Amino acid sequence: MDSLTQTQLIVLAIEVILVAAGILAWIITFRRGASRALVWDVPVTDTLFLAWAILFGAFLGQLVGVVLLKMLPAAMRASEAVQIIVVGGCFDAGCIGAWLGVHYFMRAKGQALPAASEAPARIGTTLRDSGIVFIRALPVIAVVGLAASAALQALNIPVKEQDVVGVFARTDSPVALAGMLVLAVIVAPVAEELIFRAGLFRTLSGRIGRWPAIAVSSSLFALLHLSWASFVPLFCLGALFCLAYERTRNLAVPIIAHGLFNLNSIVLIVVLPPELLQ
Repeated sequence: MDSLTQTQLIVLAIEVILVAAGILAWIITFRRGASRALVWDVPVTDTLFLAWAILFGAFLGQLVGVVLLKMLPAAMRASEAVQIIVVGGCFDAGCIGAWLGVHYFMRAKGQALPAASEAPARIGTTLRDSGIVFIRALPVIAVVGLAASAALQALNIPVKEQDVVGVFARTDSPVALAGMLVLAVIVAPVAEELIFRAGLFRTLSGRIGRWPAIAVSSSLFALLHLSWASFVPLFCLGALFCLAYERTRNLAVPIIAHGLFNLNSIVLIVVLPPELLQ
């Protein structure tokens, strides 16, 4: 590996500081005892209706994305980044739209679903809690990720990165990078936290218990990203987001922490050489 540039050294130093801060946060704030259970007590029929609506919204959104993609010039259509922005953005938008549509539909019937956040906090408190969740996640994901990669290599299982990771690394268009950044840092976290934390985790908590609910929602969250190499780290990340949501009762906390984590990953992918991240 060639010598690192000044920018790469600065990014690497910041990452080391963030990981160290995360370790310190765990040491200082670690406490035993569970938070009060976060249960979404809604009828099974309403839960199934919401699940169906989200699946239909995701399918419809992806279908719209494919149609829009075919309407673009061939040169743009061939770009991996454009494909992710258009199809992925429509997929996430479909999920979010379905969630909002069900809430407005239920409200019109006088049967509104419980709010995603029980007691939204002030902006300052939300940002503080989100930052703490983010820096706590970094050392955990770093250690688990290294262990998972080592285990896969020991078993002679190819370590394949997520497709979107490779696209970020190969894309040199500022416009395409900006579009993927918005999708990964804002749109995707909102859609995924609504589905996996506000919906799946809360619904299952009241029926199968806290830890099984965390396990199921985090497993599906990890599987969504279609990469065995990142399954265990993403499972742990999903579990941390579940616990943060349960502790703060504020969905904005895991959404912002999720966005910060994605942003951090993107900066590392774009700035640092690939061999340093392996």
